[in-house]
Amino acid sequence: SPDDDALVIGRILPGGGAAEVGLAVGDAVLAVEGLPASALGFAGAIELIRGPVGTTVRLRVRRVDGTELDLDVPRRQIRS
Repeated sequence: SPDDDALVIGRILPGGGAAEVGLAVGDAVLAVEGLPASALGFAGAIELIRGPVGTTVRLRVRRVDGTELDLDVPRRQIRS
């Protein structure tokens, strides 16, 4: 969900790339492929995060504890 300068993760699907790299509910996506989430907007950020299965997307993430890191998240086909 959108939250000021970031997109806050509200759910992690088992078997998805986010689960694989250890993203957690409450973590915030600050940037997608180097572009600020605040500039992309919700729809723009989601569009960049999605992509061909087997590729990766680089996310700048702020953990719940405030630490920030860059993660290469594999894109997976998941069924919710």
